[in-house]
Amino acid sequence: MKSALISTLKEIKKQAVLSKAAQLLAQSSESISDIAFRMGYSDIIPITVRKWSEIA
Repeated sequence: MKSALISTLKEIKKQAVLSKAAQLLAQSSESISDIAFRMGYSDIIPITVRKWSEIA
């Protein structure tokens, strides 16, 4: 049960970060790299994949 809770919390955090990143991409003039760094990513792939999946 504890493992399921931890997994759920990690997923909630991931979704919150990606949601905020998508908002910044839509409403900001910051570069994708800058937004990825602000969200704690060292790579822009997670954010670009999320953004393109929303557009498609």
